[in-house]
Amino acid sequence: MIEAFKDKPGTLTRPDARRILAVAPTPALAAKLQMWKLTAMLKRAGRRRGIETDAERIQQLFRQEAPRQLLLVEDAMGKQAQALLLQLDAACQAVDDLARATEEAFRSHPDAAIMLSFPGIGPQVGARILGEIGDDRSRFATAGGLKAYAGSAPVTRACFRQAPLCRSPVREEQPAQPRRPPVGLRLHQRFIRRGRPLPAPPGRRGLAHAGSAAPVQPHAGAAASLPPRPRSFRRSHRFPSRGCDAPAGQFIGLRA
Repeated sequence: MIEAFKDKPGTLTRPDARRILAVAPTPALAAKLQMWKLTAMLKRAGRRRGIETDAERIQQLFRQEAPRQLLLVEDAMGKQAQALLLQLDAACQAVDDLARATEEAFRSHPDAAIMLSFPGIGPQVGARILGEIGDDRSRFATAGGLKAYAGSAPVTRACFRQAPLCRSPVREEQPAQPRRPPVGLRLHQRFIRRGRPLPAPPGRRGLAHAGSAAPVQPHAGAAASLPPRPRSFRRSHRFPSRGCDAPAGQFIGLRA
């Protein structure tokens, strides 16, 4: 059944597919369908064109050799298919009822005639457009604002720039050029070729070359100007008791 309607829009939700499935839920019953019966079911489902061609194609598909289950298993699966078909019919009927109610409500709208005047827009699409953009005509001052809201006129801009991205013109492919080394490496190679030492980095212009420079000694008075390092407390340090004669702020180390 799926193979017969896989190329049709809606597949098994089509009225003709559901009608044929209700009559022949098993492969054995589908293979016994006659041409006149298939034609009648297609007409009752609302088909008006290509009925004979589709009826012949469906009959050939139903009578092709294919792997089959046991007869009792096929009958049980047919009962299950009929039970699921009842639920599918109810869902399709609910969708049809909602579509009719939507069309009636759309045609009563004042802007329905304007929406239907555009080519390719019917009652269902027009109702969806009204639901998306609303019916407030003062919401968008210009047509460009509506296009931007709908996303039909996007503008792609480069990162951290204001100029729009443009495609490069078509040109002949050129051979890849060798990449130049970094500026620092080129400067180093230039000084090596000339036999000169590298210049000192910024902030050390007065020093000699890094390879022949002596280690820099710290200033003699630098350590004397620093405050003494505070001595860390040990676990044996205790505050003096109230009865002690030690002055305030002085610690006494007692061993536990």
